Amino acid sequence: MDNIYYVYVYLDPRKMGEFVYGEHSFKFEPIYVGMGKNSRLNDHLNEAIRKDSLKTGNKIKFYKLKSILSENRIPIIQKIKDKLSEKVAADLEIELIKIIGRITKNTGPLTNISDGGIGGIKLCGEENPMFGLTGSNHPASQWERTPEYWDHVSNSLTGDNNPMYGKTHTDIVKKQQSDRLKLWWSNLTEEEIATFKENVQSYWTDEKRKEAGERFMGNKNPMYGKTRPDSWRKNQSKKMTGMFPGEKNPNVKIWEITDNNNHSWKVTQGLNLFFESIGYTRLDGEIFRQVYRKQLDGIVTKGKFKGWKIKKIND
Repeated sequence: MDNIYYVYVYLDPRKMGEFVYGEHSFKFEPIYVGMGKNSRLNDHLNEAIRKDSLKTGNKIKFYKLKSILSENRIPIIQKIKDKLSEKVAADLEIELIKIIGRITKNTGPLTNISDGGIGGIKLCGEENPMFGLTGSNHPASQWERTPEYWDHVSNSLTGDNNPMYGKTHTDIVKKQQSDRLKLWWSNLTEEEIATFKENVQSYWTDEKRKEAGERFMGNKNPMYGKTRPDSWRKNQSKKMTGMFPGEKNPNVKIWEITDNNNHSWKVTQGLNLFFESIGYTRLDGEIFRQVYRKQLDGIVTKGKFKGWKIKKIND
């Protein structure tokens, strides 16, 4: 009754081939090795589906499984050996992890964060040798990101795969994010701010800018040879309406208009609307527009608006 343990492996169905490790071979790339009893082998998949591992546990394994699920695939779960004692299962798990190799040690493809065996789970949290490591101190910073990897990351977050697809943040959330960013920025020293700006500038070299531009030139641009439908244009117009009113609009023309009594206004909403707002008609606004264009120095010298002045005060 003691021989109720087994050792299992998770395989990536996207990567087919001959993966041989000592006397063990697989038709797909192994990504996780574990031991357990009863239905333990299904727990990792269920955690990824329920997103449990976002809060606790092995996040490397979690994101690997999520990437497989996002492509509408299911990881292959295979028992290596069953009807084992706990000790024998633990030893076999340790052996397999060692010969296949772990991502965190740059020795292989496994997402395991410990060497396995009885008590291996204790290496989670503060017991994990990588706990608290950030930036260049974290082993993940040294992993090679191939173009295929970045394409996969992009595709896995495109369209309805994006958790924010079809959603917008509430005003409360926007304010919280804004306040958090302002607080972070206000706590930086002048030296830290200078370093931050220097890092940004040094990253975007002329070569980098050229490379980024060429990625979307010609038929590499997803909109190459295409046009937006009218329905999309109308929808975009609705979204933009009111977002940049008045002087906040980067394309707005700002005028200073002075009547013959030296009463001045700053105008941003268009001349027709402006004249309507001060008791004239929209037609008067159009007449004024036609008249001042023919005058020198923006001074109207004839007609209904004789003596009025107009001056553009932004570039």
